[in-house]
Amino acid sequence: RRAYAQSGKYESQRQYRAASLRGMGVALIDLGRLDEAERIFRDSLAIEPGNKVALHELEYIRYLGSQR
Repeated sequence: RRAYAQSGKYESQRQYRAASLRGMGVALIDLGRLDEAERIFRDSLAIEPGNKVALHELEYIRYLGSQR
């Protein structure tokens, strides 16, 4: 969360905004908070459309959801 906050605070760090969201999303998956993780990855895709990591994580979230 700090990385995300810093990426919004300093212009030189804006390039890391989407990556910091993806990091938060991975942590949320690990915590089992899949709805929040999905929202975070979608926010990441709004910044970097087509990002393969975010798209893969969304597929993984769907897979985990189907296993419940």
